[in-house]
Amino acid sequence: MSNSFLEATAPNKAQDRKARIMESAAELILKQGFERVTLDQVAAEARVGKQAIYESFDSKEALFRAVVLAELSRPTIGSPAFEGDVQTVLEEYGAGVFDRYLAPRSVGLQRANIVLTRRRPAIAAALHAQRRDAARILADFLIEEAEKGGIIRLGDEVFDVATRLGGVITEGSRYFLGFDPPGPSERNLQIKLCVSLYLRGCLYVAHHPSESEPIFEEPGAEGVAAVQMRLPRDRFEALWNAAAEFFLEFGFDGVNIDSLIEQSGVSRATIYRQFGNKEGLFRRIIGAEIEAIGSGVLEAPFTEDLETSLAGLARTALDAHLTKRSLDLHIVMIESAMLFPGLAQRFYNAQIARLHRSLAAAFNAAGIEAPNAAIVRAFHTLATFGLRFIVGPGRATRSERDILSRQASRIMVRGILQAPSDLVT
Repeated sequence: MSNSFLEATAPNKAQDRKARIMESAAELILKQGFERVTLDQVAAEARVGKQAIYESFDSKEALFRAVVLAELSRPTIGSPAFEGDVQTVLEEYGAGVFDRYLAPRSVGLQRANIVLTRRRPAIAAALHAQRRDAARILADFLIEEAEKGGIIRLGDEVFDVATRLGGVITEGSRYFLGFDPPGPSERNLQIKLCVSLYLRGCLYVAHHPSESEPIFEEPGAEGVAAVQMRLPRDRFEALWNAAAEFFLEFGFDGVNIDSLIEQSGVSRATIYRQFGNKEGLFRRIIGAEIEAIGSGVLEAPFTEDLETSLAGLARTALDAHLTKRSLDLHIVMIESAMLFPGLAQRFYNAQIARLHRSLAAAFNAAGIEAPNAAIVRAFHTLATFGLRFIVGPGRATRSERDILSRQASRIMVRGILQAPSDLVT
């Protein structure tokens, strides 16, 4: 067995045993998911007694939290590397964040953590806190650079700004929704693009879509075709509404047909005749949710002042993101991404499609060429603050939403790091 857990431990029996337990737990969780793994399985895999687990961890939740945090705490870039010009530092920092959070093993463990948000919020909160702590080193660097006069002073916003850079580089929830992390070349382009947004604002980025680069992918028709009703409308709607409520609350694995029968009054035979099986029902229900997102519109007033327009659009996108139905759907899609990768990707693309139409209208109102695919995805992450409100505590007050939306707009339009001579005080 080889892994960072084992390599990082000293050669004594207790530490080796704890490392084996953590490594075994990680492998089992990646294969089966947190809910399906038992401590008996972990003990058998690690070749230890169950009591040995309790000597190091109070519960399965404590073990899992230690596994995820250990995975994400591996050093990538430290204070001595924060040398050179601001662009170099930000690109080095971005590379470290990207590699740490988007390694396949890390994505798998984080996905399992995100899924626990509703049922075990303390575990999800630990990941959120760890992500925030990882940005403190960058925030400290930005403060130091501002004191030297190299960049503008960000004041109370410095920590949010530092956090958002990592979120934009890793594109929020994108890689937890069935997409494979990009290869080295795309990775480097993504990092450079996001750093450029922070340095100058998107209007000055030398990045243009190629002939083959789509602005977004249409959500597609798989799983969302109209259902041919073989039931009276009232009974069909009772089944549909019950299934939607249950899937959004408990996910695919957490729903059984018996509960739907009891809630809707529709027989098992009828459900299977109408939808084939539970998977078919899930695809229809979630497909309809995705279709509604992809065909929706984010309403916001657009003027020649692009920064004001994008602040309004970011606020509208954030409000839509923070509805309970939207957050529940995010969790369900992240949880189901391994079983339904196409459905999860269409969910992400539907959000981008909806945002793209409004973003293009805002650019058009300001007399500016429509943004390319990478810019649309970056603005989506900025507007919704990536994973923060999916895994983090609280849902943001009205004033906090306004502040975050203005930040997103400012980053996109002007950039946040400009030469002092360019500033109007």
